[in-house]
Amino acid sequence: MDVTDRPVLEKDQKKGLRIYKIKGVDKLIVARKGGPTKEQVQTSPAYAELRKNQQEFGLASSIAKTIRQSFTEPLQAACESYISGKLTAKVRSLVKEEEGPIGTRPFLLSKHSDLLKGFQFNADYPFEKVFTPRVLSRPGQHRGHVIFHVPSFTPEEVIQIPEGATHFKLFAHMIALSDYRFDESQQHYQVAESHGYGMHQTVEGPLSPLLRIPLDPMTFHLSMEPEGGFKEDTSLLVMVGIQFLQFRHTEYKLHSQGHAMEIHQIL
Repeated sequence: MDVTDRPVLEKDQKKGLRIYKIKGVDKLIVARKGGPTKEQVQTSPAYAELRKNQQEFGLASSIAKTIRQSFTEPLQAACESYISGKLTAKVRSLVKEEEGPIGTRPFLLSKHSDLLKGFQFNADYPFEKVFTPRVLSRPGQHRGHVIFHVPSFTPEEVIQIPEGATHFKLFAHMIALSDYRFDESQQHYQVAESHGYGMHQTVEGPLSPLLRIPLDPMTFHLSMEPEGGFKEDTSLLVMVGIQFLQFRHTEYKLHSQGHAMEIHQIL
């Protein structure tokens, strides 16, 4: 049995495959005919362990989807085609740090944030290789406020420029995500504290030409502060990246390739 993002195709039926959905799992289930039915997977004691795994997988998939849905088009362009599965697997690694029965272990991003730090949204274009100057960041006076600084640099010397690109922008993106714990009475996961969950913000640096001319240092900041502030069990994922543009016919258009983004830090 497999889990997939792809649509149901007529050729799947001819190959003897069954495709169906299970509540709590954010992808299609693909199984060969003759294997367990959907009802058996959902109710039979023989598949209790599978259901527990699916429960953890379903939540990890949901958290990953929340992150992806917060991205605007330029940020989506920095993601590889199969980022959904990779990000889900990374999020699911959080529960492996906790003890307890499978399917009930908590997702504590606030406790295990280092597991996601450095995650690349496109393995072909790692951010630190595409943009080699160090992006410095520090928290502001209030939680949810981050200041970014990049020293002076010469674009042609330190940027992996895709063919045809003429300009670039640095950007930063932040999303608030809360911890999840298993509710024994309800027999499913519940967000520990929904205050600020899924709240997100994006900021862009200046539009700059890709030339052999030194640029002035860049400073920009993100600010996201809900009423009452963020709770202790809410984490702030901070992403940094670079997008490339092409100036043609008096307008700037998002370039087709070369963009990069990583999870820079978690506050």
